[in-house]
Amino acid sequence: EVRILAAEPKALVATALRDLADVVDQVRELQSSAAIALQQGQITDALDELGEAIAGWDMICRGVTDGLALVAIDAEVSRISTASGEQPLGTCVGELKHHLVELRNGVQTQDWSTLADVLEREMSEQAELWHGILSQLAQQVASGFKPGK
Repeated sequence: EVRILAAEPKALVATALRDLADVVDQVRELQSSAAIALQQGQITDALDELGEAIAGWDMICRGVTDGLALVAIDAEVSRISTASGEQPLGTCVGELKHHLVELRNGVQTQDWSTLADVLEREMSEQAELWHGILSQLAQQVASGFKPGK
């Protein structure tokens, strides 16, 4: 078990969440490059970029869960504002995981056209959504507000 001791855990977590918003931007670029490579038949390049993008999403999911736990915020019951209204953070995480499964299925079935479409549409939307979620969570954590409370 690793324990992080910080004089101000809220500031540490808020900074980490802001940094993860930057990771989302990098993931978005990787996804776009992978979609283009798929459309051009450059499967090996596309899969390399897709692997990096998925690793980025994994880092984002773990960072949110671990960061919020550090400041005693339950990610499953926390609520955040999105373009479609207020939603439980757990619902947003579930949607992201669903789209990641779609990516995995596209790779397993070698359905490159569908995979490119998921990267361009759904995962681009997820990147936009998660950039906003991370920025919002960072602000809420820094201010001491507990979402969903």
